[in-house]
Amino acid sequence: MPWTEVTIPRRAGGVGMPERCAYCFGEPAQDLTLRARRVDSSTKGQFTYTQIEERLAVGVPFCAADVRRSARLRRELRGLGLTAGAIGVLLGLIGCLLLLDAPLYAQLILGLGVGAALGLLGLLAAGLFLRKLPRYRDWGAAMLGVDLVAGAQALTFRFTNPTFAATFRTRNGVR
Repeated sequence: MPWTEVTIPRRAGGVGMPERCAYCFGEPAQDLTLRARRVDSSTKGQFTYTQIEERLAVGVPFCAADVRRSARLRRELRGLGLTAGAIGVLLGLIGCLLLLDAPLYAQLILGLGVGAALGLLGLLAAGLFLRKLPRYRDWGAAMLGVDLVAGAQALTFRFTNPTFAATFRTRNGVR
């Protein structure tokens, strides 16, 4: 599904969301929180590193069916990532136990180290691979079909629903 971008300038009044579901444009039942983070400034001293960051939270309306779908997709993604990590840990541990000719304690210690590395690689690979699958493609910024990039002067929202994007644009006074 293609994304529709809407950039609105920052203002004290905040963002006006349409009173419709952001994914299907149906009747809203619940707001889900869309979060974004922006690094405002950072300085590096001889022994310190200071970073000032801004965290944004915007309520986005969704219908009851899409709230349930969002929760189900979040559970699936978390479960698939943890499964890939666990498989990496097991492969590393079993591989070291079977392939190394060393005392058992050395095999276990090395197996846990290799397993931890393979587990992290499994998590990373799962995250990269799942983004390519059609089922998870329109999953943006922890919810269905909505993404936010916070800039210093403006906020850029991306929506998979062009009708919601047009209504959002009108509601926020953007042409």
